[in-house]
Amino acid sequence: MSTTRRALIGLFVAGYGVAGTIVAFPMLTLLWHAETLSGRMFAVMILCGVALPVALLIFLRARSRPRLRYGGIFITGALPLLILIALTVTAPNGQALPDSNVQSIFIGDGSYARFSVFNLVPEIDQIKLGVILSPYFDSLMSREKANRVVNAVMPVYRDLEAQPEYHALGSVMNYAYADLYGGHFDVGHVYQFVPAHRQATSVSPEEKLPVLLFLHGAAGGKKAYLWILQKFAEKHRCIVVCPSFGFGRWRSGAVEAIERARGYALHSLPGDPERVYLIGLSNGGLGVSRAAAAHPDHYAGLILLCSVLDKTKIHSDEFTAGWRGRSILCIGGADDNRVPQDYLKAEMNALTEAGVKVTMRFYEGEDHFFIFTARERMYEDIGNWLSSLAALSASVTAKAAFRR
Repeated sequence: MSTTRRALIGLFVAGYGVAGTIVAFPMLTLLWHAETLSGRMFAVMILCGVALPVALLIFLRARSRPRLRYGGIFITGALPLLILIALTVTAPNGQALPDSNVQSIFIGDGSYARFSVFNLVPEIDQIKLGVILSPYFDSLMSREKANRVVNAVMPVYRDLEAQPEYHALGSVMNYAYADLYGGHFDVGHVYQFVPAHRQATSVSPEEKLPVLLFLHGAAGGKKAYLWILQKFAEKHRCIVVCPSFGFGRWRSGAVEAIERARGYALHSLPGDPERVYLIGLSNGGLGVSRAAAAHPDHYAGLILLCSVLDKTKIHSDEFTAGWRGRSILCIGGADDNRVPQDYLKAEMNALTEAGVKVTMRFYEGEDHFFIFTARERMYEDIGNWLSSLAALSASVTAKAAFRR
């Protein structure tokens, strides 16, 4: 064998080894930590694919043992294919169960991708794997914090995956990942929850309900957010609409996407146009900043949950003119190192000086993920804030009636 040929083979082997290691490491992590059988099967399938060339080389060289040779080649090639077939057969179809009050809807030009990788691997496993690996690419996420987040998030996902109505919805995380690589991401998708309400009859109109329009943070629209908000909405009888916007950067086109979701809540669902509340979690605050500045009259109030803010928007003349004398609720974690409370306090104090009615709550001992770890406190604060707005509205209405 010539020196050049040996060098080329060596480069190929080295390159394959590096590429195989890059793929194998997260798959081994998934295999070890997966919450579902589907997640583990997917990891085995990919690991078999990585090992396939090596296995074929070994079996092809077993010339003196034909049974081992042909049997090994068949098993090595067939096993990943059989696993793929099993995963595609068992993947959720994305359709809501009959009479379910939680749904996954495309109101734009997108559609559910049942056979994408991100539906072959259940969302619960995607989230767990992402958090476990996050210390390798996120400077703000230590190994200790990653373990804490896993322990906070997984009980929510285990509960929702145990409910057939949530499991059937599958996942739309494929559009979040597409956003990272310049793919099509604003596809008009929303998750929704609609509580039981009075339907229209010949003698009475359909009952109108408050709307919580929730904008997710970085890493896409997850089913867990709908599950968390549903617990609040069931008690307070609110509609929840959660639009998905790629990876959650809420940049160009965000206002249009938010308005599309608002219009859907009012025209296709029994949403009350006078009681639409815009909520932004983390990066979702960018969407809130922009939509609230563009259309202040479309929202009865704003809720900021450890929110990143667009300062050019919230300090603009349009924003202050539209929100002067109106209410914003800001909740943060006192130990949040992503959106520190000093940052939020400075921005909220500036809005207060401009005449906006700001209510602030900061949870001691909580960080950026308090929506998972301090849900009951969050429910109470949002509920009290909404009640205060309702009482104020009733008082204004009563005074107006008295003047007449």
